[in-house]
Amino acid sequence: MFNNLLAFLFQKALFFSVKTRVFLILFTLISSNVFAQNSAINQSYEDALQAFYQAKYQTSIIHLKNILQLDSNHLPSRVLMAENLLQQGKASAAEVELKFASAAGADNMKIMPLLARAYLIQNNYQFILDIYIPENSPDNYKSIMQGYVGYAYLGQRDYPQATAAFTQSLTLSPNNVDALLGLAKVSIQQEDSAHALSLIKQVLTIEPNNKQALLMASITYKLTNDLSAALTTINQLILLDDKNYSALLTRSMLLSGLGEDEQAAADLDIILDHFPNEPIANYVRLISSPAQADNEASKKLELHLMSILASIPAEYKNEQPVFLFLTGLVNFQNNAMENAQQTLLKYHKKAPNDIAAIKLLARSQMALGDYFQAKKHLIKAHFLDEADVEIWALLARTYMMTDELDKADFYFKKVHNSNPTDLTAIIDLATLYLLNDDVIAIQKLLEPATKIASLSDNIPQQTQILFMLIKALQETNSLDEAMLYSQQLLKVANNNTYAHQIQGNILALQGKIAPAKAAFIRAIELDESNFQAVMFLARIEALLGNINSSIALLKTALESGPNSALYIELGDVYQGINNTEASMTWYQKGLAKNPSSILALNKIVAIHLADHQLEQAVAITENYIQKFDNNEQAHLLLAQLYQQSGWYQKALTQMNQYVKLATNRAVAFYQLAQLQLVNNDTNEAELSLQKSIAWQSDYQPAYLLLLSLYNKLDTATEAEEKSLKLINALSAVSADKSLIAQLTADLYWSINQENKALNLYQQSYTIKANRAALLGLFRIYRSNKQYVQISKLLTEWLNKNPDDLTLAISLAENYRLMGDLAKASSYYQTLVENNSDNPVLLNNAAIVYRELKQYDQAAELIDRAYQLMPQNIIILDTKAWIEFHRGNVNNALALLRKANTLDYENAEVKYHLAVTLAALQRKTEARKYLQESVSSEQTYPEKSQAKALLSSWR
Repeated sequence: MFNNLLAFLFQKALFFSVKTRVFLILFTLISSNVFAQNSAINQSYEDALQAFYQAKYQTSIIHLKNILQLDSNHLPSRVLMAENLLQQGKASAAEVELKFASAAGADNMKIMPLLARAYLIQNNYQFILDIYIPENSPDNYKSIMQGYVGYAYLGQRDYPQATAAFTQSLTLSPNNVDALLGLAKVSIQQEDSAHALSLIKQVLTIEPNNKQALLMASITYKLTNDLSAALTTINQLILLDDKNYSALLTRSMLLSGLGEDEQAAADLDIILDHFPNEPIANYVRLISSPAQADNEASKKLELHLMSILASIPAEYKNEQPVFLFLTGLVNFQNNAMENAQQTLLKYHKKAPNDIAAIKLLARSQMALGDYFQAKKHLIKAHFLDEADVEIWALLARTYMMTDELDKADFYFKKVHNSNPTDLTAIIDLATLYLLNDDVIAIQKLLEPATKIASLSDNIPQQTQILFMLIKALQETNSLDEAMLYSQQLLKVANNNTYAHQIQGNILALQGKIAPAKAAFIRAIELDESNFQAVMFLARIEALLGNINSSIALLKTALESGPNSALYIELGDVYQGINNTEASMTWYQKGLAKNPSSILALNKIVAIHLADHQLEQAVAITENYIQKFDNNEQAHLLLAQLYQQSGWYQKALTQMNQYVKLATNRAVAFYQLAQLQLVNNDTNEAELSLQKSIAWQSDYQPAYLLLLSLYNKLDTATEAEEKSLKLINALSAVSADKSLIAQLTADLYWSINQENKALNLYQQSYTIKANRAALLGLFRIYRSNKQYVQISKLLTEWLNKNPDDLTLAISLAENYRLMGDLAKASSYYQTLVENNSDNPVLLNNAAIVYRELKQYDQAAELIDRAYQLMPQNIIILDTKAWIEFHRGNVNNALALLRKANTLDYENAEVKYHLAVTLAALQRKTEARKYLQESVSSEQTYPEKSQAKALLSSWR
């Protein structure tokens, strides 16, 4: 068969012989050019580096520009370019280079001090304060960065903080002269800035035309009876904005106080131009008007009344509180909830026991989403009248929205029990069950309620009950029963587009595509603006491969007007066919149409991240939060983006805001703990995890992460005590005995009680073959070099779980550790054939072939890994070491330079860099890297060889 294949290829070779010769000549020329280009880059970089060391910065820059013209992604050149620019004082240009290098993966240990220096030159102090300094970084690095923090605080005139930062910098490195100079500057320039007015002056020094600062300054001057200064400041603001009615009102009051009544009246005239009718006379006319019997005329008059009431001077309203209540009522009826709340709060202060006003105030606050304030007022109303059923219902709704679901349940049931046939009370209680995902309770409540509703003339309530019941049945996958109620729904609401839509959903879930399409089409016929039905139909078309039909449906729907959901759906369709440019366009349209759409934001951010545009992702999310600060998911997203950017403090601020807003506090506190652990803030992480468990006693991820913290405690006794207590708490709410045994085994492994851990892992694995217990056994066997047991364990697992590539690679590595390189290479070859695009697999296989001294095979494998992950340190190091052993020392040096730029603290890379430089007769530079490698606390397989080499060089 092999010979037949050769014959076939030979025939093809003859057929294409002329083309092939031409191709080979071109390929040879191209390859030669690429090799020559790489050689030129490597030499130019070394020349640039030497010029930099000799303070010949412009010469160095010329070399670097030549390199970047050939390869704009050459990271070492980007970093060195930034260092040259900083030496020349060109901080803005240096910042651009550093951000490019950071986005491309350069190590923060190298980048952040340089970036802080660039920020300092440009007076960008807050940017410096936002840089995250890991606790586990070297003292020298922390000292340098704390010095920059001190200068940032000094620039902001925060002298106590500056002093603290400089002092901490000196504690870490007593000879840090920059920190000492910083303390000197603090001593010279320190001044008191505590007074409110002086703070405002500082703002105005920075931004003289800040309207809010000018207004606050004027009011502050007035409070201190400095009317002249107040008037001067407010005049400055009005010069900037002559339509600022707050400023005009403030000036009219100031002028009146100074006896300038005519000028005060002129300002009031400007304000009253917006309310041309005299308010009191118009009010009397409106409330006595017979036109109130005419709904349309009444609505116009009501709107006019709202305008007039808004123009009534505050002083008059305070004298006549009835106008405050009336203004609040009219605003509430016209859905102007913010105005309603403000006015009703003023009325409430004057009539604190008016229950009708309290209920109206609470309703306006609920409409604004301020359920905590609404709850506070309703509790008071309940105290004034404990038998008011409306207050019970309102209290229940606020408790539901503040996650106090037990209290909501109590009051909803109280309302329901007071009148069991009240459909509103039934719907409220069902809504609570829906929020609790208690679909069984919904079914028990609503199935009998459908009979009550069928006797009612209230078709909307009948429809709502059936909709909720059908949704609950869908959640439990009771599709046949859901279909029966769907048919009942169509009997009472056959012309309801959403009734047909929900039937289409059920049919689609049942796999009945043709009738589902018919249902969606009928829903659209009833209401062309039912865009949900349009989107469902478009999804079916896309699923069937009819992409053009799907797009046409959505674009036709858009002819009736812009719609955010349709834009996003179109983006999804294009994303499904990998047309990222088109999908981004539609997602952006979706966000432009609905600026609060977190869905559109997430999709835009995802595309930016896929394109490695982290800064753009951060910027658009920050802009979103400026407009919609109460969106919990936006704060979570921004926290994650800040974390990716290395800005821990910013990330923590956003994560805390997310926790405050989160509907699921257990998950939110868990995510907060994960972030805190990134900063090694284990104490705060522990508290967050305890809060997570307090919110949801059976939330397993919080238990697992907290156990991992306890397992790392300094004393084995404390670790055992805390962990066992936590495991017992979990066992009380979990019936998974295998999990409990595995977690207990993890504990004993962490405190070096290997025998107990081994027995418990075996117990867990016996109860239920699970990966976590298997990994525990693997660790113990590996630590004892029990390679035969590992081989047996992994082979049995992989026979049942053949797709577990990670453990398959572990088995191959086990063969290597056993010294059976032939078996390891054979097994790796099989794995590579089935998983040709896995860079970890390709890298490990290349190492085996390198150890077999089969360098060509090793090079072929590592080149494939490198194409997949060109920025990965391990792959770069493996490729460099293979190149070194193949005799391509200059290629190895270039790769190791790149790896060192990406991970400046990697001791193994520095060892390989030292050996490579020594081979190029550059022993002085090599000794520097070798010394750093040996001095590092990191361990790596060749550490003993590195130490021996260093000793031989002394």
